[in-house]
Amino acid sequence: MQVYADVDVIAELATDIAALKVPVVLDHFAGIKTHKQEDQKAAFATVVELVKRGNAYVKLSAAYRASRSAPGFDDVAEFAQTLIQARSDRLVWASDWPHIQAARATVAATSSKLSLSAKRMLDAH
Repeated sequence: MQVYADVDVIAELATDIAALKVPVVLDHFAGIKTHKQEDQKAAFATVVELVKRGNAYVKLSAAYRASRSAPGFDDVAEFAQTLIQARSDRLVWASDWPHIQAARATVAATSSKLSLSAKRMLDAH
């Protein structure tokens, strides 16, 4: 099962997600928004617990959806590192291709570079 939702919604559904008997993949850094980092701290901690317990996978993809810091998306790295430290075997690299938001083609290309960096971090871990 794949879930593309805001991290706050995922946190609200955490008990239900944990009870599912199928693998659950949380899309695009589990719906975090770096500009809401303080407001979403508890929700992200809930996602990290789902990952630690093996109840969910998180796709490290589409950093441009989470960040406002193009082109480097450095503000997403902290979230990626936290997830990697929690349980690197529950993370999935993805490109978000075909980038249906065509107007953001340049941002999407840069996001792919960040995704490759995230993949390298996973491989090194």
